[in-house]
Amino acid sequence: MVKICPKCRSPRIKYALWWTTAQIYECEDCGYRGSLIIEEEKT
Repeated sequence: MVKICPKCRSPRIKYALWWTTAQIYECEDCGYRGSLIIEEEKT
């Protein structure tokens, strides 16, 4: 499975640990930060 940014569809998404215990992700291309990501099967 590949994690994809919901804003720009970039696969350059990483886990960002903030003040909360929730899973927060950050896109290295557009700067999106949030818990919502898209997971697609690698083809």
